[in-house]
Amino acid sequence: FQAEDGIRDLVRSRGLGDVYKRQKGYSLKSGGEALGTVSDFNFDDHEWTIRHVVIDTGGWLTGRKVLIPPAEIKKTDWENQDLVVELNKDEVEKSPPLSADEPVSRQYEDRLYSYYGWHPYWVSGIMSGAYTTAVNPSDEEDVRSADEDESQEKPIVRSCKEVIKYRLEGIDGEIGDVEDFIADDQTWQILYLVVSTGRILPGKKVLLAKMWVDRVSWSESKIYVDLTGKKIKESPEFDRSIPVDRDYEERLFEFYGRKGYWL
Repeated sequence: FQAEDGIRDLVRSRGLGDVYKRQKGYSLKSGGEALGTVSDFNFDDHEWTIRHVVIDTGGWLTGRKVLIPPAEIKKTDWENQDLVVELNKDEVEKSPPLSADEPVSRQYEDRLYSYYGWHPYWVSGIMSGAYTTAVNPSDEEDVRSADEDESQEKPIVRSCKEVIKYRLEGIDGEIGDVEDFIADDQTWQILYLVVSTGRILPGKKVLLAKMWVDRVSWSESKIYVDLTGKKIKESPEFDRSIPVDRDYEERLFEFYGRKGYWL
């Protein structure tokens, strides 16, 4: 991201929720053909990086999720609300099935990435900020063996849609609700939580950097930050119609007395 890059600003100010909260959702297209619409995003709960765009196929694969890594999105047409990929309908139809209510496990990801020839993001050395490239068949066994133990782990990805509406807890108690996430479309890392402080100041929305999250209680549906409600209440208000540019970020981090992630 560069401060003068208006596209990055537009993506960040739009927020992930804008993509799937619209009535029709963003379309996934390949060669002009619609494969479905965006219904959710999955992120890993260690790095808070988007790992899959979840697609609703609109009935032609009834009851199935379709997961697409962000690196497979070759073009984003914000004006027409299209995400363009090079996959075809036949490839998607024959991909490993995953039911609509089934969690995404490492075992499933291993089958999916092997089917498409994608490079697993969880392989040591490419976990942060790097995305899929085609796997060389000769490397496939090495990839599997390197992650043999990890394949038995519980699901490591979380649904953005589920985490939205989690309660935000500060040092001095409950502050508000998480309403959205804002991510960079190059690294696909979640940078900010959009928080409604309705419990302390009706109608105000603020941004909190993901790096300020102290911990998450997945069982309680709560996100904890090491800030007070008073401080957050007085922070710069977030206006979705105004791009989140570097000037805004500098003011936000300066207000909290925190070092910017870009430094």
